[in-house]
Amino acid sequence: MKRPENIAMVRALGVEIRTVTPEELAEFDAIALVDVQPPVFGESPPARVLSVDAVIDHHPERGGYDALIRDIRPSYGATSTILTEYVRATEMEVRPRLATALLYGIKSDTQLLGRETSSHDISAFSFLHALHSPALPTDALRALGKALAKTEVRDDLHVLVLGRVREDVIPQVADLGLQAEGAEWAIAAGIVVRAAGEVVRAVVEGLGIGGGHRSMAKGIIPLAAFRKTYGTATLARIREVLHDAFVAAIERES
Repeated sequence: MKRPENIAMVRALGVEIRTVTPEELAEFDAIALVDVQPPVFGESPPARVLSVDAVIDHHPERGGYDALIRDIRPSYGATSTILTEYVRATEMEVRPRLATALLYGIKSDTQLLGRETSSHDISAFSFLHALHSPALPTDALRALGKALAKTEVRDDLHVLVLGRVREDVIPQVADLGLQAEGAEWAIAAGIVVRAAGEVVRAVVEGLGIGGGHRSMAKGIIPLAAFRKTYGTATLARIREVLHDAFVAAIERES
């Protein structure tokens, strides 16, 4: 395990990891490979790895080994999604520690639903996320996935333009946007903004209404007013206008 975020998750959840030798593998009664297939272990993997009990993975299927059970779904964005479906099918209780680990797996593999995301991933994400915070409807998660596919963090700002979603969903998406690396401000357009009240008022002045508290605020800009001022209201145009407006407003307030 080398990725810093994986190491951080293991430490935060208190996951115990044990390194085993090829000789020790032969002593196990059963072996299940999760998120990996035997060929990944090189040209000459231990014999026990080439004959396992179960392989659960979302990567393209590879041959050259035996398994009693193969559940390989390349159309899924994350193996954690497959495991979440197991949990839901058996109706077992999902404790916060397990839910956090599975949710992290989906976020990591799909880059927060922005890469190679299927409807199964969205459903699993929604199920797990609801265990910690108010549930996001499936249509909102689809919109979030599309927004994340075209978003970036620039100048500490993470701008998410969602299109048509329920208004109460947008603040939740803004909170999710703050999880992006390097994001100090998250802007969710629909149009609701996650930022300081004075900054929001400055951005929407003359176009709509806005305001709020020092650390959280909301602004509403009618699309008609936006089009009248900026010509078009495409997602790309909204994203660019909001980014530039917030940079200017933050500089004035600082």
